[in-house]
Amino acid sequence: MWVVSKLSKLPAVYVGTVTRTGDCYAFLKIGAAANTISVALSSLLMYFRIHAVYCHSPLVKTGFAVMWLGVVGASIPESVYAQGTLIAGQCVPTGVQSYGASGLAASTIFDGLVFVGVSYRLITFHSLSQSWLDRLKDFFLGNGLHKTSKILLQTGQLYFAYVHLCIFLAIGLYLGTEQQWV
Repeated sequence: MWVVSKLSKLPAVYVGTVTRTGDCYAFLKIGAAANTISVALSSLLMYFRIHAVYCHSPLVKTGFAVMWLGVVGASIPESVYAQGTLIAGQCVPTGVQSYGASGLAASTIFDGLVFVGVSYRLITFHSLSQSWLDRLKDFFLGNGLHKTSKILLQTGQLYFAYVHLCIFLAIGLYLGTEQQWV
């Protein structure tokens, strides 16, 4: 699924780098539609993780399914309202709308909630500690896990924190820029 979500961006990459387009509108629509599909598929992969961890909790699975639909819906405005102009044979975005970051923001929040949901399940079922503080410490330190599992857990946590920090910075830059670039 991850590979498919990344391959869904190929049409935009091909049109943007290999071909010279005379139709900026079409180029922007292809790129935005590819991004919408990629966001939807990446978030669907996160939903599958929740589905696996909460296989006996239909309420949790339904709640996250509704949130996934929200991510898909939030990423559509970018493909509908993309704007640009043709300059020297290249399509250049000319405007940034505040709702353009809605798909990125929704996807980031959804991924964060999936991380919290899976982490909660791990803490409650795999920690032998009695207090929540000790369980939380076990989760972040990887206490009780084999060496390989501990390394995978901790590097996954670092990756998650780094990626989400970068995404929040990107959203801030996206929303903080002026409305017109050109």
